[in-house]
Formats: sequence, C-alpha cells, structure tokens
Amino acid sequence: MATLNLGAIRYNWKGAYNGSTAYVVNDVVSANGNSYICIQAGTGQAVGNATAYWNIMSSAGTNGTNGTDISTTLTTQGDILYRDGSGLQRLAKPTSTKILQNTSGGVLSYIDAPVGGLVQVKHTATTTQHNLAATSWQDLNNMSLSITPTSASNKIFMMFGINGYTNVGNRGWKARIQRGSTTIFEEPEQKATYGATSAITVRTMYHYLDSPNTTNATTYKAQVYQDGAGEIYYQYGGSQSFITLMEVSV
Repeated sequence: MATLNLGAIRYNWKGAYNGSTAYVVNDVVSANGNSYICIQAGTGQAVGNATAYWNIMSSAGTNGTNGTDISTTLTTQGDILYRDGSGLQRLAKPTSTKILQNTSGGVLSYIDAPVGGLVQVKHTATTTQHNLAATSWQDLNNMSLSITPTSASNKIFMMFGINGYTNVGNRGWKARIQRGSTTIFEEPEQKATYGATSAITVRTMYHYLDSPNTTNATTYKAQVYQDGAGEIYYQYGGSQSFITLMEVSV
C-alpha cells in the first residue's frame, strides 16, 4: 500500500510572477492584482494566457466602478464621501457658501444657510472718571470698541449708555457715535435745569443700527460735547457706561 505524505500537499507562495522562473505544480504567484496556482510545471508560460499551466485563485476588485476605491470616488478638494442605499457615493462641494442637510431618509444635500440671526457680540464697560473740557467734541475714556464683521452685508446693532454729573444749573451735553472718523449718530443736547446748588445726573442711553459694508475691523467710539467750563463730569461717583456691538445677519 502506498504511503501519502500529507506535509507535501500545500501551496508554495512564490510572490510576483517571473517569466524566467521554473514553476511546479502548486506554486502560487501574483500578477496584476490576481493570484494564480500552477497546475503544470513550466517556464515562461505567462499567467492569464497559458491556461494549461495556471488556474486563477482570486481576482482583483473592480476599483472605481463600484465606489470602493476612495481615490477615484473623491475627485475634488472639499468632496464628502458618504453611503447611500446602494454604496459609497461622492457629495460634491457646493459652488457657494451653503450648509449640509441630512434628511430623515439619510440623504445628504447642501442647502442655503438660513437668513437672519445674531452672529457675534462685543461689549465693554467702564467706571473711569474724568472732567469734560468745555465746548469741544472729545473722546470718552474707555468708550471705544472694535468689531470685525463676517459679511459685508451684515448690520451692526449698537447700544450705548453714557453717564455724567453736574452741580451747575443750565449746563448740559450732547453725544455722538463715530465709526472711524465718520459720525453716524448724534443726539440733541441734554441740559441740567436745576439751580447751582442742586446736583443732576446727565444720562445718555440709545441704540442704532449701522451698515458698515465691510469685513474689515471697524471701530466705534462715543464722544461728548458739553457747553460749560469743565462743569460736567463723565463717570462721576463710580457710575458705569458701556458699549455693546452686535453683528446681525438680515
């Protein structure tokens, strides 16, 4: 009875096919992404053509045609890869600013961003006091604030609160807001009508919607003009003044 050596029944991996190598039965090689097993000894019998010498063991996938090759599915910077009901798909980047939407069915698409809403807020407040000079427009201590709009079509909604004090009758001030060196808002003068021995607080509170039409950093500041001879005090007695700037999309 013949003896069978079970250890001799195995595949022999030979790596990439070489036309000058002598192959024997059960040798396995690779070529063009496929693997082949030798079924008849030979040399120079090219895989894929010499079917009397080789059988194919496994085939390469169909790269790119079924969405499994990411490098051929995603073709442009900004593309998104996602899976729909049939396989991996490319979602091309939009040509303009949009947001990504996912429906209840799991379908991705780009849509226009909602219009309107608060984009950013800047705020500053101060309790710094100084005596206002007479009959000239002057900057107020710590009452300047900068904001950089994200879109030139957005608006800046601003709120200002300015506090002052005088103990001289018939004295007052008026305030204005400047964007850079341009005056965009000015209020009428407010006066203290009490007698010389009576103190009065002069308060200015207002808001304004501005259109700077830029995406550059923009500075807003408050200025005051007073009609007396240094008889009104800005921020007297620890009161607080403030500027709040809000970028809004409209």
